[in-house]
Amino acid sequence: MLVERTDADIARDALQALKVVPALADTVVVTVHNGRVTLMGIVEWLFQKQHAEAIVEHVRGVAGVFNHVTVRPRSGQRDIQRRIVGALHHNADVDARGVHVELNEDVVTLTGTVETWTQREAAEHAAGGAPGITRVDNRLVVEAAEPHEVEPPDEMC
Repeated sequence: MLVERTDADIARDALQALKVVPALADTVVVTVHNGRVTLMGIVEWLFQKQHAEAIVEHVRGVAGVFNHVTVRPRSGQRDIQRRIVGALHHNADVDARGVHVELNEDVVTLTGTVETWTQREAAEHAAGGAPGITRVDNRLVVEAAEPHEVEPPDEMC
């Protein structure tokens, strides 16, 4: 016979799972009602918010997760934009010359052009990795570079 887990059991296990990442265990609060976990607290990075949710959603007995964790950076807005642009220029997968970065509070908007879908995704990932960013509005357009003309061979074999 399968014993149903109590909210207290789920909350205890969710908190234990979050201890794997000390920064999350110290800042994220867990409450459980009818198997539904609510996460609250403040983190500096979007990936921390996403990681907290990913950790607790796999706890046995969890019926759903409401992620109300707030992303609030310590850095100033200008510093964050500089970090994003720097990350784009250092990313080998992105030709950052065609990418424009605009920061409005906690949302980054990427505009311009890149040559591949891989570059577009890498740019979005780099922008989302900055502290305090809660959302990336990726408006990058993929335009393949013009292929180089290949001269036909002088003779056929």
